[in-house]
Amino acid sequence: MSRADALRAAMERHTSDESERIGQDRAASAAHCVVIEGGEVVFDRAVGWRTLTPSPQPLGHDAIYDLASVTKIVSAATLLMRAVGDGRARLDTPIHEVLPAWAEVGGPQEATLLHLLNHTSGLPAWHKYYEELPFDPTDADPGAPTWEELRAQRDLIRVRAISAPRQAAPGSRYAYSDLGYITLAWALEELFADVGDGLDEVAKALIFEPLGLDRARYSSRIKRQHRIEGAVATELCSRRGIVEGWVHDENTYVMGGVSGHAGVFATAREVAAFGQHMLEIDQGTREGIVPRDVLQRCWSEETRGADGHHLGGWDTPSGARTSVGRGFDRGCTVGHLGFTGTSLWIDRGRGVVAALLTNRVHPTRENPRILDMRIDVHEAIIPPRRATRSR
Repeated sequence: MSRADALRAAMERHTSDESERIGQDRAASAAHCVVIEGGEVVFDRAVGWRTLTPSPQPLGHDAIYDLASVTKIVSAATLLMRAVGDGRARLDTPIHEVLPAWAEVGGPQEATLLHLLNHTSGLPAWHKYYEELPFDPTDADPGAPTWEELRAQRDLIRVRAISAPRQAAPGSRYAYSDLGYITLAWALEELFADVGDGLDEVAKALIFEPLGLDRARYSSRIKRQHRIEGAVATELCSRRGIVEGWVHDENTYVMGGVSGHAGVFATAREVAAFGQHMLEIDQGTREGIVPRDVLQRCWSEETRGADGHHLGGWDTPSGARTSVGRGFDRGCTVGHLGFTGTSLWIDRGRGVVAALLTNRVHPTRENPRILDMRIDVHEAIIPPRRATRSR
């Protein structure tokens, strides 16, 4: 069986147009995988259905997905690398030098931007702020928050995030922290205040437009932007109904749709193109949106925090059963996962970029099947027998 046939079979084996099967023996209703090897697209296939409710709707190759935490590398981590390259900041710049509010709430003075980037700032992992603030289904509803109220909610969450009780001293303990990336987004907006109004505009100006990612975007409710039409459906939410075109992450939603930890929508082809661009910078075959020396430093062991598995904001394979399977080289693979069922992995040694976007939270997040799908797909891309010794 060819690699393309194995990949198609793996994707079809884990998708279904029957909602009752999702989470039971299938992982998602929609999936799109793009593989680039040696600079060439060697696989590009979408299978499944954009939504199952009220009836299955076809999925196209241009379908746009909620990237969830893949936002962390596509937006926040890349913008911090850009800030370092531009001389606007250093990785070891103290947070309080960029955000005076950090010092005002008693944040530790030794905490740096790198601590936020690699999840060792001491901030907690998560908090359900959305349960404590107005949460309305759509902006069209009469009772929905105004843009001024959304901005106030965003600012309140940011202050509460940096004020959260510390779990450890900076640099001493790893805790995968959305609160850290909420804070990092705030810092990036300060660093790039001359580029755009908000992280959404900065990411568009410095990442999406230069790379020609025409469909990649945030959708800012604060700026009265509309739901993204044609987006792949995510969860059947008790408050919002089927979520389509609005960010799935509830904290990001009540903040207005834009954050460092979630909020970016993009197609699989765009995510793969972003990964290929970063790989080419790493390989020294092109100049790109971030300097090579900054990228390679962020992808080095120097930026691994405490006992964690993130290198400068980028994840690495970890655990006994890693989502990249047994074929990708653990010693030189970087990427990230997203809660909605998305992922991007780059095997730097082999020059392989793999973007796999799914909607595994549709119709419910109570679905553990995504790990099996991710492993099967990635082991079809690089079979275990081709694995090399990690360096």
